[in-house]
Amino acid sequence: LKDTIKEGSNVGFDGNVFSVEMVKDMEKEFKSKKISLKIEKDLINVLWEDRPEMPQGSVFLHEVKYAGKSRIQKLSEVREEMKRKGANYYLLTSLDDIAWTFNIRGKDIPHSPMAMAFSIITLDNAYLYLQDGTYDETMIEAYKNDGVGIRSYDDIYLDTKRLSGQVLVDLSTINYAIYSVIDCEIMDGS
Repeated sequence: LKDTIKEGSNVGFDGNVFSVEMVKDMEKEFKSKKISLKIEKDLINVLWEDRPEMPQGSVFLHEVKYAGKSRIQKLSEVREEMKRKGANYYLLTSLDDIAWTFNIRGKDIPHSPMAMAFSIITLDNAYLYLQDGTYDETMIEAYKNDGVGIRSYDDIYLDTKRLSGQVLVDLSTINYAIYSVIDCEIMDGS
């Protein structure tokens, strides 16, 4: 792109599908030609007729006998690391990390037991962001008993915007759209 487009041009992309590291690499490459990045719109969505909906497979609990540790144990370990680093929040966006931490599995990704999800872990609570209709009351109760609230998938953007203090993120996995709404100190936990 750098070699093809004119100086001062704009490059548009969906910030939900590019990691922060990828965007920072693009910014570095484009700087010499004063090329700007625009993430506000999913331009492909306008053009792609009959675009498939986001997968919405069922999410289910992964039993401790298979997971090795309970959610509570894993969250306790995560919180110890947060305290050590001085973080108030840990914004988790990697599907495999979320599956491990919360002992969940899903059917959203072919040939992989992952569910489309996000998470915010605080020093006292945790929130798991799942697509509506992919979980049931049994799961809600199980997580509630472990201090984990289940929220709607798209609520991650609004909730992230409200964070204050230090937020620990992995810049190699967090998408640029979520990263761009954080309005407090960001700590790279890659």
